[in-house]
Amino acid sequence: MRKLCSIVFILVQLTGYAQKNTSLVKGNLFLQKRTSELLTNRVFFGGNENSFEWNIQQYFISVLPQLANPLSRLQLMSKQKGLLGFHYDYIQTYNNKPVFGSELRVNVDVYGNLISAFNGLFDLPPDAPLHTIDVWFFDGNNLIPALVNKVGNYCTVKDENGQLLYEENLNKYLFPQDSLVQAKVFLPDPLTSAQVAYGTPYIDNNDGDVAELNAQRKTILLRVDFSNDTFRLTNRYFQLKDFDFPAIAPVQSKAPFFDYTRSQSGFEDVNIFYHLNMYRNHVDSIGFQQYVKDSMMVDAHAMGTIDNSMYSTYNGKPAMFYGVGGIDDGEDADVIVHEYTHSIIDKATVTDNESIERQSIDEAICDYMAAAYSKNISTYNWKRLYNWDGNNAALQWFGRDAGSNKTYPYNSSMSYYWNSEIFSGALADLDDRIGSVLTEQLLLGTLGSVSRTATMKQVAALMLITDSILFNKAYSFPVQLAFYDRKIISQMTNVPVFDKTSLHLLNSDAFTGGSGDLTVTYDGAEQIQLSCYDITGRLVMKEQTFYRQATVSPSSLSSGVYIMQVRINGMIHAFKVVRN
Repeated sequence: MRKLCSIVFILVQLTGYAQKNTSLVKGNLFLQKRTSELLTNRVFFGGNENSFEWNIQQYFISVLPQLANPLSRLQLMSKQKGLLGFHYDYIQTYNNKPVFGSELRVNVDVYGNLISAFNGLFDLPPDAPLHTIDVWFFDGNNLIPALVNKVGNYCTVKDENGQLLYEENLNKYLFPQDSLVQAKVFLPDPLTSAQVAYGTPYIDNNDGDVAELNAQRKTILLRVDFSNDTFRLTNRYFQLKDFDFPAIAPVQSKAPFFDYTRSQSGFEDVNIFYHLNMYRNHVDSIGFQQYVKDSMMVDAHAMGTIDNSMYSTYNGKPAMFYGVGGIDDGEDADVIVHEYTHSIIDKATVTDNESIERQSIDEAICDYMAAAYSKNISTYNWKRLYNWDGNNAALQWFGRDAGSNKTYPYNSSMSYYWNSEIFSGALADLDDRIGSVLTEQLLLGTLGSVSRTATMKQVAALMLITDSILFNKAYSFPVQLAFYDRKIISQMTNVPVFDKTSLHLLNSDAFTGGSGDLTVTYDGAEQIQLSCYDITGRLVMKEQTFYRQATVSPSSLSSGVYIMQVRINGMIHAFKVVRN
């Protein structure tokens, strides 16, 4: 993440992301609550990639009132290329000094057409003083000369008299030669695989061995480093190391076996290493290699006795810290994937999640991606986050729920973790309609366009733009419906909606049991176009055309959960079926 603290050459780059409650930002409420203006004007910047950046600057200087003052200009901080095109991140400067917290994020396709832009520039006072300082701080009324500094894990902004203007905790906590080895892990956690609730005998037992829990360990093959006659949990993407308290070194083995029970530290090592690699490979396989190509250090036993985990940096390098307080976080794939997704957001957006609502969006994205990962292993309670880690000794579950009934608007009286369930719920609803892979592709394809103060409404709008670019608006209806149902968008546009009562699903019980055909009928005279996806979003039955009635034989599908998609005159409806 290219934080302003590093821009002014005072702070070492340091970034972290959250699972469980902690105070992230304090000081100036103007920065925390402000939002950016989303611009989707039709603008052609012309030329080629080499001239886009100059043309972008000249255009926005000419049209944005925040840049009318000749002393207020733009400075390019980063440029990234993604599936949609190019993403440019600018900060506002005044008298050639950066204005803290400002942003103009511009997204352009490969031909030079503006996709979208977030205007997070400030309307600076016309009589702002000229001053030689590190950075300007705008409090909503005044432009204040300021100094930015790093104090421990905090980014602080102070005025010339040392008065604190803004402080952010940058650790945001989580609620060579190789060879194959055999290991045992949870898939994705012991309660999900056993399909039981937390309670005796399925309890943590202070990390002690419990026969029922050990029985939920599944044998897998794992590719690890092999050198000097020793197998180690490391590869080009992840290196398990001990760099945080408690001091527990990662396990190694002279034999190609990593078989540990929960009472042994090696179990968390293996479980974390396995799920990180599986998730990274999945993100790579669906087209987002650029977000998961970096190397990362991992401490499977960290954070002291705190029941928390975080993605942050260690000696300037990206790192993940998995806590051992309460139920070890490394035993739950939801936690493992959640933290790694923060690094993906960091890589994709380049910017801080400055506003409170943007922080909720980040948490929601991490929660949804973790839920979708678990769903690919087992659909049991898949919308329930931290099925295992989210329990305590009092048999209370305090995880998060992507299946809640929460709706927009953002509730400022509640934490951003509470509000995150609004957006993660919309993503899970979309997953129900079009499957995980398509939802993930739309979501990850959108990330590169998101600004530091984006709202849920704005990200929803960006996902529709992503759908139009990647899929020619094929999923406009289910995307809009998912956000409409959660009241994130107030109306659906350019999408004809047919009366669901005219569509009938017949004989589903017999289809589930394999004794009869599934029948779809439509009361109108139009053609029915029917296709089928598995629960991961993979197309398993190509689109077929019928008149008024379509049938699907149970012999055409193996056991599993499927999404049937019906298209009628461009209108889409999806429903879930089960084949035992």
